[in-house]
Amino acid sequence: MKRLLIFAIAIAIFFPSMADEDYTSNQPKISDIEFSNKSEIRQLLVDKFHKLAKEGNADAQATLSSIYRWGDKLEQDHKKAFKWAKKAARQEHIHGQYLLGNYFYRGIGVKKSLKKAAKYFRLTAEKGYSPSQYSIGVMLIYGKGIKQDIALGLKYLNEAAEKDYTSALYELGRIYEKGKYADKSIELAAKYYARAAKKGHANANNNLGIIYYTGKLGDKDYKRAVEHFTAGAKSGNKYAQTNLGNCFRLGRGVERDYAQAAYWYDLAAKQGWKNAFYHLGWLYYNGKGVEKDYKRALELYFKAAEQEHKGAYNNIGICYEYGHGVKRDYAEAAQWYTLAAEKGSRVAMYNIGNLYYHGKGVERDYTKAVEYLKKSADLGYHSGQNLLGVCYETGRGVEKDYAEAIKLFTKAIESGSVKAIENLGDMYYFGKGVNKDYCRAAELYKESALKGNNHAQYNLGRCYERGLGVEKNLTEALMWYIKSADGGNSAAMYKVGYMCYHGKGTEKSYKGAVAYFQQSAEKGHDQAQYYLALCYDFGRGTEKSIQKAIELYSLAAAQGNSGAHYRLGVLYAVGKGVEQNYTKALHHYTVAAEKGHTSAAFYLGECYQNGTGCEKDDEKAKYWYQKAADKGSKYAIEALKDLQ
Repeated sequence: MKRLLIFAIAIAIFFPSMADEDYTSNQPKISDIEFSNKSEIRQLLVDKFHKLAKEGNADAQATLSSIYRWGDKLEQDHKKAFKWAKKAARQEHIHGQYLLGNYFYRGIGVKKSLKKAAKYFRLTAEKGYSPSQYSIGVMLIYGKGIKQDIALGLKYLNEAAEKDYTSALYELGRIYEKGKYADKSIELAAKYYARAAKKGHANANNNLGIIYYTGKLGDKDYKRAVEHFTAGAKSGNKYAQTNLGNCFRLGRGVERDYAQAAYWYDLAAKQGWKNAFYHLGWLYYNGKGVEKDYKRALELYFKAAEQEHKGAYNNIGICYEYGHGVKRDYAEAAQWYTLAAEKGSRVAMYNIGNLYYHGKGVERDYTKAVEYLKKSADLGYHSGQNLLGVCYETGRGVEKDYAEAIKLFTKAIESGSVKAIENLGDMYYFGKGVNKDYCRAAELYKESALKGNNHAQYNLGRCYERGLGVEKNLTEALMWYIKSADGGNSAAMYKVGYMCYHGKGTEKSYKGAVAYFQQSAEKGHDQAQYYLALCYDFGRGTEKSIQKAIELYSLAAAQGNSGAHYRLGVLYAVGKGVEQNYTKALHHYTVAAEKGHTSAAFYLGECYQNGTGCEKDDEKAKYWYQKAADKGSKYAIEALKDLQ
């Protein structure tokens, strides 16, 4: 009895968690016994076990084998571990025989031999030893080193489970959950996981948490999922830690807490788990629970990518596309998106398709764009469905097909695309594939606008400004234009400026107009550049500056703005802010007039009538006067009379 007690104490001291052996004893636990110095006791026990083992004590031999296996207070020595297990096994010591089987199975201190492992596992399993019943059961079910016998394997696992052997309970849970080696039963799987979880099995807690999280038993139960993820996470399970992090990130079963999410992801990441690297990277990228740090995010994405995480591949591509944490490089982005797409990422399929569509980092290729977008759309990704719909609407990469475009926009809306709502609105606004219906268009624009789509907000403002599909209301139009402008839409910024400039829907305010024109002009909007130039030209809402005006007129003219060409023509004609040059004036008048600018057409006629900057030509003068007259220019009408 004394020897058995010593054996039990040794197990408690040396192997507080013998994960792969699961040795059980009815003897007192180490926690029930007082020691002054545990390390001294350890050494005394080692010496004692050597003595007892050499005397032929099988308990001591088995324990000494485990001590050499794990290397506690002794140098790890697998050959000695095997030697002492063999000695204990020869005395028909059950745990010694089990250890011998385990060493043959794993190739510890001896050449690996699954056949010999099975021999010892089966021998001790027949004696009712639950670790062996579990081990031989697994080998039989999966056909590891021996002929597969699922029925017999399940018999052994069930026998071990009846004794509450944790690993057997967990394995049966996996088998019933997957349904490959037994009839699939989530109910049975959950029961076995629950029993294993109750005994502290981390993976069982994690898997049971997933069952509740995904609602495999019926309704989703995030709170119970969190309970099990927490238990598994506190046991150090990286999968449970990541899943618990997901719950905190998404606010499922717990109040959303990004800081807590970061804490659990970090713990799992320290164990090298790719999903943890990925999610922690996402938090740093978005500044959730941690300070925003693109470089740190990229580092974490790269670590996940080393383990072939497709989401990480995609997000590295995003970093390169937008220059976040790294110099912007569309070509590099394209490579990462391609890698992710090849791994099956529907988001990456859209992203690479989008690059081909716009010709960023790759040569523009609508056909190739469509190939990727179709793959993304088929996998149900809303952005892929939406852009593919645009391709069918415009006939880019595919034959134009409005019906197919509408179908894809509708699917994208069902998948959650806000942009697709706007695009479907465009189909009704312009009557593409459907009867023109401004009312329906306005409804769709409003739906998308209320969800924050700044372009839809702009379109809705346009409907209110023109009274299309809604009652004309300039104040309402201005409100939506302002919302769109606040979201960064340059066209909306211009519209707000325009309405302030002319006093539409609000009191006239040149100063307010200048502020919005400035924002829009900086984004390259030609009309905003033109109007801002007018403000500087005539000192409206800002100090007069002819040089700033000329600079802005030139920018707008370079984009083909007819008003800007006209004003440059005037300035060159009178030599204001520039050296007088009739030839340049004629050039700008011509460009503007050809674009339909009424005043430019009149002045161009005048140039030809008087031979200013060109040879005198009454026929050309009549031609341009007539163009201006057709648009109501009273000066052109009078000029035509003079030429009769």
